[in-house]
Amino acid sequence: MSFMKPQAVYVDMLHVETTAGTEMVLAHYAPNNPTPADLSDFCEGEPFEDGEVEHAIGWYARYSAHGYMDCTSWTGPYDTEIQALDALAWMYEESEEWDE
Repeated sequence: MSFMKPQAVYVDMLHVETTAGTEMVLAHYAPNNPTPADLSDFCEGEPFEDGEVEHAIGWYARYSAHGYMDCTSWTGPYDTEIQALDALAWMYEESEEWDE
């Protein structure tokens, strides 16, 4: 992942169950109290009509190629930025050491 750089942010994320699994959508893209149908434009899979939308605030991480639309899926939430980056490195089998 040499051209992709780790990115960690503290955000409000929406977790929604879809036909492609659990997907995460940044909360600022959705209206207040969104339904699964409100998030369908932001998901790969089709949200389940009877599913719930869960808000989770915390540290999320992904790899992103600066200046491009290429990025991995978000992982999280974590309590700290270091935990988020460590989980990301583990998921993609990268050996990284992050400063506290």
